[in-house]
Amino acid sequence: MDCDADYLIIGQGIAGSVLADKLLARGQRVLVVDDGHRTSSTRVAAGMINPLAGKRLALSPGSDWLLPAAKGYFAQLEARTGTRVFHPLPIRRVLRNTNERKRLEKKRAIPTYTPYIGEVSPPGSLGDVNDPHGSFITLGGGYVASGPLLSSLRERLRQANALAEVEFHHEDLELLPAGVRWQGRVYQTVVFCEGMRLRDNPWFSDIVTDPVKGEILDLKLPNPPEGEILNKGKWLLPQENGQVRLGATYERSCLDTEPTPEGREQLMDALRQIFPEHPGEQVVAQAAGVRVCTPDNQPLIGRHREHPALALFNGFGSKGNSLVPGWAEVFTASLVGAEMDQPLPTLYRS
Repeated sequence: MDCDADYLIIGQGIAGSVLADKLLARGQRVLVVDDGHRTSSTRVAAGMINPLAGKRLALSPGSDWLLPAAKGYFAQLEARTGTRVFHPLPIRRVLRNTNERKRLEKKRAIPTYTPYIGEVSPPGSLGDVNDPHGSFITLGGGYVASGPLLSSLRERLRQANALAEVEFHHEDLELLPAGVRWQGRVYQTVVFCEGMRLRDNPWFSDIVTDPVKGEILDLKLPNPPEGEILNKGKWLLPQENGQVRLGATYERSCLDTEPTPEGREQLMDALRQIFPEHPGEQVVAQAAGVRVCTPDNQPLIGRHREHPALALFNGFGSKGNSLVPGWAEVFTASLVGAEMDQPLPTLYRS
């Protein structure tokens, strides 16, 4: 059966955008369907890239190839579009207790952590910052500017005539013996990169996810941190406009995209933990989004077990900027039948 295009991609967040870009680079015919990022968590994400995450200062699985793949892709995209996307910044992690201090010392003795652990500062080194247990610098981090990233890739899709700026409805998709039909056109494969709307997908309802709502604040501070990201439970991310972004909350009971007074209060409490003296902040904006996480922290990548014309590329949680470029390259190779440098995660894990 002849197809009007090779791939129909649902969603133009970072997952759908980068996957489409890589498929186009391999000469594939692609159409991305997106309603203007209405439900995209990328739209409100801070875009953090942090090699050492969580209380245990853990290296993400596959960081030895995923982080270089991400930074390489962003550099290539910047060279191609002239738009700055990735902002490398050291991350100053403020230690919150003696256990974190002991854990840091253990990590410093492990060779795989050496590239990521920089200067260690004693307590009381950070002026207005409450740092009774000291702090250290995480190297190799930074943030991706989500707005410029999505805008530059959206323009790439427009130029390739590969973007349908409409709302997608699952009931409009027709399964065929080989492929799918949408709006009268036939596609070899549809890839769902629809973020939180995975909950409504009738073909992947058995996929287990762990969605998390996150809220962030944009602030003006009289003395904002400069030249580094500050992390003490929550993070403070300096922006090019002189403001700072504070985030993020983790909420599992309410999964809408509306900012809440409770989220704002939680973030302001975190700001007081960083600056015990009132820093004179001004709240400029508050935003919320839902991250599609998974119980095992592995992304959801692969084809439907009964309908191979249906595929998922989702579940990257809060680490999309670190994970998507590398996994998009691997999945693209899988889709076009090329050799893969890495095996894909198993999609059906329960």
